[in-house]
Amino acid sequence: MFHAVLVVDGGRNDAPLIEPLVAQLFFKPRKVYADRGFFSRKNIQLLSALGVKPVIRPRENAKTRAKGYPAYKRYMWRYRKLGYRRWALETGYVKRFSEEHAFSNPIVKYGDEVRARSLDAAKPPMYARVMLHNAFTLVRFAALEGSKANVTPYLTCA
Repeated sequence: MFHAVLVVDGGRNDAPLIEPLVAQLFFKPRKVYADRGFFSRKNIQLLSALGVKPVIRPRENAKTRAKGYPAYKRYMWRYRKLGYRRWALETGYVKRFSEEHAFSNPIVKYGDEVRARSLDAAKPPMYARVMLHNAFTLVRFAALEGSKANVTPYLTCA
């Protein structure tokens, strides 16, 4: 289920996209799962300041220096102390991989390209794909779980 969507050209860096994605949410997630492309001092600090637990694997060359972002320093010290495997199990980062299918489903169903003359022209078909995916997910979820479903809010970015 997609809770926030941004349509951008393919050549962009992922890290600056966390803030506008989180701003779109109508709820406060407990955790934000993301891959290394979203890792930055600013993102760790932003999520921590919002009371959201960031679960973003640091890049290989990430330093522990805070440079004005104290939450980043705490995050990096914890990651270094635990090591990747213990950190991934403790934070639930391994759960992110089971959620990756959500990103591939629309690509499998609708293709990985949108032919449009501009980025603005590409947005409506992309939003339509996301809405269709969410509708199918809700129908499938309702059929499997019924009305007693308990959903834990979190955001996964890939």
